[in-house]
Amino acid sequence: MIVEGEFNDGRTSRTFAAYLTAEGDDLVVCDYDDAEVDVAEIDDVVVSSRLGRVPRTFTFPSGSLFTTEDNDGVDELLGPESPGLALDLLERHLGLIVVATLFTLGFSVWVVLDGIPRAAERIAMSLPGAIVEDISGGSLDVLDTVMFDDSELSGLEKRRVRDLVAPALALHPGAELHFRKGPPNAFALPDASIVFTDGIVELAEHDGELLAVAYHEVGHLHHRHLLRRVIQSSGVAVVVFLITGDVSSFDLLIGLPAVLVDLAYSRDFEREADVYALESMVAAGQDLEHFARIMRRLEGHYTGEGDEGDGLDSGVSRSVGKLQRYLATHPAAEDRAELIEAYR
Repeated sequence: MIVEGEFNDGRTSRTFAAYLTAEGDDLVVCDYDDAEVDVAEIDDVVVSSRLGRVPRTFTFPSGSLFTTEDNDGVDELLGPESPGLALDLLERHLGLIVVATLFTLGFSVWVVLDGIPRAAERIAMSLPGAIVEDISGGSLDVLDTVMFDDSELSGLEKRRVRDLVAPALALHPGAELHFRKGPPNAFALPDASIVFTDGIVELAEHDGELLAVAYHEVGHLHHRHLLRRVIQSSGVAVVVFLITGDVSSFDLLIGLPAVLVDLAYSRDFEREADVYALESMVAAGQDLEHFARIMRRLEGHYTGEGDEGDGLDSGVSRSVGKLQRYLATHPAAEDRAELIEAYR
């Protein structure tokens, strides 16, 4: 069995017609005068894999190169050990291509929706507190620089609210309440800082509602949600890079699913924080209606619906936009109502 091709000695640019054959454990290249021009053991020759109709190359230890377009001849010469033979068979079999594609898509979906969240939770929950503090230290200072202004609440009101939510903060060592100017909102940072905006304090109509919000934010701290979200987002970016080969080349078709996945993570975290808050309130003998009312009022503010929302938005389009932003990261009011009812 011979394979026809071209030979270059690796020392000059001269290339000439030659053929390749196997003699025992050796690969031998001869010119068409049957003069041997190079020989080496098969294991010492680097053979390129078969890829479509791309010419195959044989790189000999001497640096010489034999090139051929006879892919079938190479596979016959080398037998089952021919590099890329299995891949070539796959490329020629439509059924295998479909199965491989479906498996890859299914596996990718599982990794994004289940694998990454599980891994992120284990990583986040296993990190020592000191490391979490080092990672997240100064988070509030950064937010103050780019987002927040000082609270306009009086010192007396701040002390009153701190005393009010103390039972919730006591559930998480190191938790500390801060106040900032802004529309109704509350959030927890990995360094155990909980921020109440002036708006959320003003929105509450009962002290129990602020305590319910505090329990909810402590739930985020307990589950290390923000840290998990950072890890998960990094994991999604890695998966997209492995699929596309270029994270910077996101277009709408690639970016939108990634955004939706991230929003799904956020809703899951909100549900976990809701469960933590409700369980803590039941254990403390608190009225769960306070939780239900502040969440309804908060949603009413951002959707422009209800008494609290009247006058806040000027036009249907703004109301729809706020509804979309709110529902993107929070469970719907109906879902929360069902959850609360389960704990009554």
